[in-house]
Amino acid sequence: MNGRVVALVIGALAAASVSAAAVLMAAGQSEEPKADQDPGPARCADGCPDLVVDEFTLRRDLKQENMSFGAASCAVREGMAPEGDHNYLRFSITTLNIGNADLKLGNPQTQPDFFEFQPCHDHYHFQNYAVFRLWDVSAYLEYRDLRDKNPEATADDILLTNPHLKDGFFAGTKVGFCLRDTSGPRGVMPAGTPRYSDCMVDQGISVGWGDLYDYTVHGQWIMIDGATSGAYYLEVEVNPLRILEESDYTNNALAIRINLA
Repeated sequence: MNGRVVALVIGALAAASVSAAAVLMAAGQSEEPKADQDPGPARCADGCPDLVVDEFTLRRDLKQENMSFGAASCAVREGMAPEGDHNYLRFSITTLNIGNADLKLGNPQTQPDFFEFQPCHDHYHFQNYAVFRLWDVSAYLEYRDLRDKNPEATADDILLTNPHLKDGFFAGTKVGFCLRDTSGPRGVMPAGTPRYSDCMVDQGISVGWGDLYDYTVHGQWIMIDGATSGAYYLEVEVNPLRILEESDYTNNALAIRINLA
């Protein structure tokens, strides 16, 4: 890819070759939260959420186009795009909760370790919820084989121990999400009233519901300057650092084969 790879932000936990989920869970057991601070997203007690990426939504809205952003735009100010004209692959994603318990994130205003207030959007975003990668075919197949052989390892763990793979993909820069009940599988709204609907007060995803981010939303893209035409794998992974406890981490990533013009 001519070395033009958008840098993947590798967390300090992964850089230390330790699972982020393990560290956070250990911290939750040994440190009491401050009186005015929530302990963080709920851990499994009576059932667990299970997060997956909806393939129908990912395939539906793929668009390749040039876009230009000025210095004052939210995309540039929030680090999701550089200033000027660049080539992007745009797409929508829905992350579904197919588990047997809600994903309960709680009040973002009392959880500064997990949420960040975004002035451009005037609400809170949960950090490190999903990552986007556009892979060279051969690099992806090698990476996928390593993940299959090491199911307990995160993507960051694999990339840390196999640094040559970092030259095999373009990565997205979107790290923050407001999580709500906004869609269902294949874009069909589930029956009933959504339980989580307010970014400022109580974020989460109910059982059977999903959170939809349309391709028109800032950050729903990967900058692909320098990419040649041909086949690639577009991968979306939810909960990549395993910060959120789930019943199954092996189904968090979805990759589809696409062709760039």
